[in-house]
Amino acid sequence: MVRRFEAVFPAAERFFRARLQRGTAYGIGLTISVLVILLAMWFFAVLVEDVSEQTGLYTLDAWFQEFFEPHVTPGRTAWVRVVTRIGG
Repeated sequence: MVRRFEAVFPAAERFFRARLQRGTAYGIGLTISVLVILLAMWFFAVLVEDVSEQTGLYTLDAWFQEFFEPHVTPGRTAWVRVVTRIGG
């Protein structure tokens, strides 16, 4: 199967081999970087869709809000603000 692909698409075969070479400017490092960026974009798109349709992660967030809302006090709020400022 691979030999047939090489015979039919020699330019594509050279392109894919170049993407997997180490130590070149456009080799494996760039390929992995692009894949990570695409994965992050996909995750963000799923997150936006969940929030806009109020499903998935949105329901988890709503559950946490309902759970913690009765436990809110001025002291805990001040403590969380301090921790937030420390974290940047």
